[in-house]
Amino acid sequence: MASTPATVKTTASCDVQECVDEGAGVNKLAVDASGRITVNVNGTVTVTGTVTANAGTGNFTNASIGATASAVPASASYSGFSDGTNLQGARVKDLDSGAGNDYALEVTLRRTASGGSVELIGQATMANSIPVVIASDQSAVAVSVNAPSSAKFNMQSTAALAVGANATLNFTDITTSKIGKLMQIVVSSKSPLKIELGIFSASTLTVKVTAFTLAGQPFIFSPPTKDFINTITGAAGVNFAVKVTNNDLLDANDVFSSAAWDEV
Repeated sequence: MASTPATVKTTASCDVQECVDEGAGVNKLAVDASGRITVNVNGTVTVTGTVTANAGTGNFTNASIGATASAVPASASYSGFSDGTNLQGARVKDLDSGAGNDYALEVTLRRTASGGSVELIGQATMANSIPVVIASDQSAVAVSVNAPSSAKFNMQSTAALAVGANATLNFTDITTSKIGKLMQIVVSSKSPLKIELGIFSASTLTVKVTAFTLAGQPFIFSPPTKDFINTITGAAGVNFAVKVTNNDLLDANDVFSSAAWDEV
């Protein structure tokens, strides 16, 4: 006949003490202050059903996290990035030059290169630069060119310049009240020459350039800019001129010269 189980007391003085046979002997079960059996779990335990976890006490919310489209959180988390070895923080710059603030992340423009990227600074070749395009509705872009405002041209020569002799070849006078800007002078002769070119005014040649040529070698002078050799103000007797000296030891020869200039 089956017997009826006895009622287990839950008072401080228990009539029943649970034990467990560990193989090496019989020991009492460990219980906590509430009378619950404590279990030391090793390995993997499969749990079924609903499990309620107790997080304990404390503040477990992150004040620096906010919902999408919500107000900016009052607190913030500090972000860092690896420099290849250590963690480094990003920096921002205030782009508002006035009284306000407009902070933007500080960045640099870089391009790929062997061994790592390189910073894009200064002038570089096309292959080492960032392509730049002009907008389809771009307004006119001002371009400065060296085109003449009022180009002038004149030719002068002297025949049979004697050995050791010199002659001054004056080109057409600069228009009154205009400024002459020399663009080019060409001088040629069968003889080797000493050439002095400059500005002729008040019957005097102010020499700006002196050169020597070999026999039959033309001399071509083009100033770096049109402002390199200028007349002050055009008037009668004011012109560009060249003084040529025949350095040939035997023969007299003709000398030919031409000049181009701008008047503004």
